[in-house]
Amino acid sequence: MDRETACKVASGFGGGVGRTGNICGAVSGAILVIGLKYGKAIPENCAERDRTYELVQEFVREYTALHGSVNCTELLGYDLSNPEAYAEAQEKRVAAQKCPKLVEDAVLVLEKIIKAHP
Repeated sequence: MDRETACKVASGFGGGVGRTGNICGAVSGAILVIGLKYGKAIPENCAERDRTYELVQEFVREYTALHGSVNCTELLGYDLSNPEAYAEAQEKRVAAQKCPKLVEDAVLVLEKIIKAHP
């Protein structure tokens, strides 16, 4: 997938999926990659789907062990769906300070899983 298409596909992930404060966009992106690598367009049996689910669950467990959550509001300490909280987070540059590490760790956990499950 080219960079432009990847950016378009992922454009709604930020702010905990469309700035709702839900699942972290980096986590959503990692789950997307797991699906691209291990998922099947039309699974012939449940075992294929179940393997993908198991790898997603492994990712969520490991990421949660690092950061205590996969939820954007909990990771950042601000509910980005609340306009006042969002404005305060913007003013304090919370995303600029915290998100690079959250993204980096998502990539590292994802890489570990991919290496362990060729």
